[in-house]
Amino acid sequence: MNAEFEYSEPTRAEIATNWTFDLFRSIATLLIFGLLLGWLVPALMKTLTEKVQNQLVASLGWGLVAYAAFFFAILVILVAMIAGGILFGVLTLGSVSGTIIWVGILSIFAMIIGFILITAFLTKIIVAWLSGKLILSRINPALAEHKVWPLLLGVVLIALLIALPYIGWLFGMLVMFIGLGAIWIWGRESWAARKIVA
Repeated sequence: MNAEFEYSEPTRAEIATNWTFDLFRSIATLLIFGLLLGWLVPALMKTLTEKVQNQLVASLGWGLVAYAAFFFAILVILVAMIAGGILFGVLTLGSVSGTIIWVGILSIFAMIIGFILITAFLTKIIVAWLSGKLILSRINPALAEHKVWPLLLGVVLIALLIALPYIGWLFGMLVMFIGLGAIWIWGRESWAARKIVA
């Protein structure tokens, strides 16, 4: 006996319900991660939001560079891993060849996981926090310095913009590049400061 399954298009009510649940999940996730980061590394979060506020255009530009640099780094590691594996394999140093390949695979895996976490959460939280702070500073300056309200307002705003049909992905890309750029600028300045101290 053959069972027939018919695919039916979701109704508008189902689409609206799914969209709403996805939006609330996104808000809850970003809020939880944001509060956690604000508790664990408040100075870093403040620095990153200030980078975006003071260097918005530079953050966007460096975000594009950081995005490209990530994929270039993956390519370099992949090429080095393959070349090293082949070279030491030809020299009959199988254990060295295997070690190089495994280190390369683990490095690529760690980089991809880190990149996904940064682009999916940290970049949005940075921009959300600053957005909420800027809005509240015009309405109620006292609330703008609060540890929760700027984040909550910003997260709701960013999540709504990214969830917009057809154009939400564009807001998502802008937020990601701006946040990545702020992280890139902070990292570059921190590295330069360490070199001076050393």
